[in-house]
Amino acid sequence: MAEIELAPLSHRLDEEEVRTLTKLLTEAGAPPFEKADEHASHTIAARLSEEALTEFLDRLDAHDLGAEIYVPLEFEGRVAVGDYRVASSQALLDVLEEMREEDDDEGTVIEAQLRHIWHLVADGATESIEKGLPLHLQT
Repeated sequence: MAEIELAPLSHRLDEEEVRTLTKLLTEAGAPPFEKADEHASHTIAARLSEEALTEFLDRLDAHDLGAEIYVPLEFEGRVAVGDYRVASSQALLDVLEEMREEDDDEGTVIEAQLRHIWHLVADGATESIEKGLPLHLQT
């Protein structure tokens, strides 16, 4: 099952990957990243349909912003570290707003699931920025 959660980078990245990410984010123009509380984590949604979350990530990919981790920093594009793609929570909110305006077939079950995931991810991205914690999307 898929899940959406707020958690420190160490939840998925080892120390070397965090150092690499910090360097890549600096090169991408992001401000310095303050280390989050290592024990802070919050599951926003668990037991989501993997198919629906994968489809949602594919739609984010169409906007060049599909990622598994969104950090509460402003920078353009996304960077890759280890097996993960990392993007900006603020950029995610901007793309989510664009996605809301796209026409979809509202009658299908997958579209209802995608709308639900959209709301969860939007809430998660907002909370990510407010709490200074990365947002993780895991399929």
